[in-house]
Amino acid sequence: MERSPFAALLVLAATAFTLVSNSTFAMTAQEFFAAENRGEFASPSAQRQMQRAYTKQQRARIPVPTQTQPVSLNATSGLSGLNLGGSWLASNMGAPRPNGAPGAWCGYAMRLEMISQGHGDPGPEFNTVSHWCRLGSPAPVGAVGSIFVSRGHVSKVVAGDCPAGTVATISGNANGRRVSHMCEPISRAICSRWPGKVNS
Repeated sequence: MERSPFAALLVLAATAFTLVSNSTFAMTAQEFFAAENRGEFASPSAQRQMQRAYTKQQRARIPVPTQTQPVSLNATSGLSGLNLGGSWLASNMGAPRPNGAPGAWCGYAMRLEMISQGHGDPGPEFNTVSHWCRLGSPAPVGAVGSIFVSRGHVSKVVAGDCPAGTVATISGNANGRRVSHMCEPISRAICSRWPGKVNS
């Protein structure tokens, strides 16, 4: 049976509505970066849609326990607690310093984030913030999904409501020395990187 052009248009519209209504935040990290590389989030309307979806998600969020997953980067067996394809930072929102992490642990938390998203552990030297400027490739400052490096802190950029001149981030050792969201001044950025291989 042949469909009329009008029926085909209705099916296409329904499909588009379904895709738009699904939250970007239901994607795995790999799906997100693949979609981003295809330019799906480049338009202002797509960025506004992500902003609305993130705000809706934040309002409806179920409280997360304040204990981190028992993970240690120093023990091979410690990596078994990570959920590859997810986000260690998002799943540990509100959690304190993980066992085995150094006192200043934002770099350590970002290492766990890289592992959880399938990028691998860049190594213990990345506990030090300045090393994060050697990872991956340059990214526009404030781009969602990029690594935001400032003096003394490393975080991941997320979609969120922040004042002009600041960017929404998630990181370890943030507000209250826990995994949390912050609005960080763009002017403090030392570098901005897409996750990837370590550059010498």
